[in-house]
Amino acid sequence: RLEFLGDSVLDLLITWHLFESHKDIDQGELTDLRSASVNNEKFAQAAVKHNLQKHLLHGSDLLLTQIRDYVKFLKSFPEDAPLPTYSKTKGPK
Repeated sequence: RLEFLGDSVLDLLITWHLFESHKDIDQGELTDLRSASVNNEKFAQAAVKHNLQKHLLHGSDLLLTQIRDYVKFLKSFPEDAPLPTYSKTKGPK
């Protein structure tokens, strides 16, 4: 239930940011921008980029393993290189 609430809050914040910072584009483009921005993969990449995964509270060994594997995967790319848009390795939920 908290994950649902957190996702909604992040969606609202990103929606508001896009609405305020892109006053010159129409509703359809804003929707596309939001869809591209609000997804688990983008959140996972941002979390790893800023080392936020170290601050997650959980009691799951499986999740910890998934996070470590995902971090290792992302760090296998040069820092400024674009990440693959399709990969079998996905950010853990």
